Amino acid sequence: MEEIKTLTKVIGSLYPGFLRVIVGYGYNHIHGGVTKDISIKNIPQDLRIPNSEFILVWNKETGETIAVERINLL
Repeated sequence: MEEIKTLTKVIGSLYPGFLRVIVGYGYNHIHGGVTKDISIKNIPQDLRIPNSEFILVWNKETGETIAVERINLL
């Protein structure tokens, strides 16, 4: 299993149980990022707010969310 870590920003909650996010913005060839709907089951409640940023760890093969890492701004 290969995991990928990407900077992710929440756009909003458009469907029950899912968040619309921008995955990978700010990285070279995908500078604007890619929008994706992810399940909220692995996302802490305080990070579900629009414009929240975190590192999304996901399985490259299946596309499943493995974990969420907080960004320390201090």
